[in-house]
Amino acid sequence: MPSEGSVSALTDALSIAGETQHPISTVHQVKGQEFQAICIVIPPSDVVDLMERLENNQIDEPERVLYVGMTRAKRVCVFALPDAVAARFRALLGGAGAPTQIFEREVQ
Repeated sequence: MPSEGSVSALTDALSIAGETQHPISTVHQVKGQEFQAICIVIPPSDVVDLMERLENNQIDEPERVLYVGMTRAKRVCVFALPDAVAARFRALLGGAGAPTQIFEREVQ
């Protein structure tokens, strides 16, 4: 999981000025809360190991944290992850019965 320094850098990078600012939190900070929509950012440095553990049904702390994050969404859960694993991640979610759709957008 990302360090506090990377979380604050992400917060700075994603913040929106004025009253339209959306809350940016760690999964641990939102445990027990719900939101209409959430976005879970999976950094490139973590995604390969996470994918391998999920494909092999190895459930440890990172996978439990991911589950907690996913279940905070009432309607929409978006994952931001590298294009290289998007189809593989979609197959995992689809295999679990989750409706999925991939939207590609280049980060600038």
